[in-house]
Amino acid sequence: MDRTWRAFYTKPRHEIKITNRLDEAGFSVYCPVVKMKVRWSDRWKKVTRPALPGYLFVHVTEEERIMVLQDKSVLNSVMWNKKLAEISNEEIELMKLVLDDAEHVETTDITEGDRVEISRGSFTGQSGIVVQVSNKTVRLRIDSMQCDMTINVPLVRIDKIREQMGITERS
Repeated sequence: MDRTWRAFYTKPRHEIKITNRLDEAGFSVYCPVVKMKVRWSDRWKKVTRPALPGYLFVHVTEEERIMVLQDKSVLNSVMWNKKLAEISNEEIELMKLVLDDAEHVETTDITEGDRVEISRGSFTGQSGIVVQVSNKTVRLRIDSMQCDMTINVPLVRIDKIREQMGITERS
């Protein structure tokens, strides 16, 4: 039988544990994860969390799919239009490509008036002043382009610039 990527529903916060168990059993498993920088009460901590909580992808035959469902933390196969959901190799590869470099940053230390530099995307290397901060984006005024241009940039694409006694450092 041919193998195909199947999606499975999991118990909450069991994605990584299931991935490890199925991997040890010889299955080809993909659990998309992202690195997050979260603020604890006393410090910043980088943690890895599932990008799609409650989902897991396994490359299986029909017989192996039934075996995967025997895991105590796997709830069910994902269905689409009353059929088992099939995920193409291209879709899995695209997820891997997109999420390999993804880093979601939860931060509260960027405020209006801060000078920041864009670290990724079309405006890489440009610096600007923070005009507005929302949940996941920052509105910047880019003054180096000889005009007052305001753009929205995802938080994950900016670094705060600290200027101390004439020395510029990026955080």
